[in-house]
Amino acid sequence: IPYEEIDFRNLRKQIGVVTQHPPLISGTIRENILYGNKVAADKHVLEVSRLSTADKFIKSIQSGYNTQIGENGILLSGGERQKLAIARALLRKPGLLILDEPTNHLDASAVKDIMNNLKSLDYKPAILIISHDMSVVKHAEQIYIIEGGYIKPNIIDAPVH
Repeated sequence: IPYEEIDFRNLRKQIGVVTQHPPLISGTIRENILYGNKVAADKHVLEVSRLSTADKFIKSIQSGYNTQIGENGILLSGGERQKLAIARALLRKPGLLILDEPTNHLDASAVKDIMNNLKSLDYKPAILIISHDMSVVKHAEQIYIIEGGYIKPNIIDAPVH
């Protein structure tokens, strides 16, 4: 498709991004998951919360999904913020999911659960993982290493789990 003909609004809708320090809004857990997708049904919010493992901490909070998280999620831990950002990205069912150091604040068990849940999605997005964490990278089908600003010519085939 020629560059001039690309519908960038439509293209952006098909990409989900989770960064190392995800932006959150002042509001509730539910509002943060729904950010950019206000019409999603509760069952979808619950499903993506399960997939991101956010449901575990949400269930332990008295107000659950109605819990206020403060400006930029200040009342949450780093791992809880990451899980909400992953849930938000999954709610859009993107064709491309970009995970940029998405598990920086998560323990090994949560990383394993999230990676396994991503493999079990009912749709199959392309997933680009940018990470230094080998516990995340080992889940990839192919691994490319950037060294000195260049992609190393030899591609490492990761074991498929």
